[in-house]
Amino acid sequence: MTLAPGSVEKSGRACPLCQAVARSRAGEHPLFIAELDAAVLLLHEHQPLAGWSVLLLKDHAEHADLLADEVLARVHRDMIRAARAVRAATGCARVNYACLGNVEPHVHWHIIPRFAPPIDPEPRATVWTRPPEWLNRGVMPEQAAETIAKVRSALDVSSRGT
Repeated sequence: MTLAPGSVEKSGRACPLCQAVARSRAGEHPLFIAELDAAVLLLHEHQPLAGWSVLLLKDHAEHADLLADEVLARVHRDMIRAARAVRAATGCARVNYACLGNVEPHVHWHIIPRFAPPIDPEPRATVWTRPPEWLNRGVMPEQAAETIAKVRSALDVSSRGT
C-alpha cells in the first residue's frame, strides 16, 4: 500500500491514520462508513456508545489550526454531515466532538453520540474519564455492520462518494 506524501509523522513512523485512510479508499477497512469531501468516516473500533465514529482528514496534517481556511470549511461540513447522520442513525440526545491529536498526530475528530442513562451512565461527563473496561469494549462484527449501514443510509450515500 502506497501512502500519500506527508504521511510520515515527524517521529519518522508511518502514520496509522494515513494507513486507515488508504485502506478505506482501497475498500479494505472493515469499519469504513463513507468517503466525504475532505475526510473519511469510520466507525470507531470500540463502541461503548453505539455510533461513535472517527472522521479522518484525507491528507496528513498534524495541526488543525495550520490547515487552510478552505480545507477547514470542507472538513467542518463533513463533520456536521457525519454528526447529523450519527444522530439520525442512533437517536442519540446529543453529539460531542473531539479533535485531540495527542495519541495520533493526524487531524481527526471523534464524533461521539451521547444518550440518556442507563445507556450513557453519565451523559454530562466527558467520556475520556471512563474506566478502560467501559471505553475499550470493541465491537462485534454484526453490530458494526448494522451501525455502519444505518449511518450510511442517513448520509444517503453508498459506501463510496458523496
